[in-house]
Amino acid sequence: MTDPVRVSVYIDPSCPWTWIIAAWLREVAPQRGLMLRWRSLSLVQRDGTELPPSMLPQQVPGRQEVTTSVSSHPGG
Repeated sequence: MTDPVRVSVYIDPSCPWTWIIAAWLREVAPQRGLMLRWRSLSLVQRDGTELPPSMLPQQVPGRQEVTTSVSSHPGG
């Protein structure tokens, strides 16, 4: 038995593309021997841009809950 491959997964809770890849990784991780470590990041902060008004935290239902869920996930 080989050691699992450790993979750090950085997701932006407001980006639907990161949720798609996260779901895929959760599915394939056991089959590929991956140990996932979940991390959150903000593409807006990274890129130095501002959120459009429609994406402000009060406008996006569940955004804080998603961030909390990701950071409390085992291995995260």
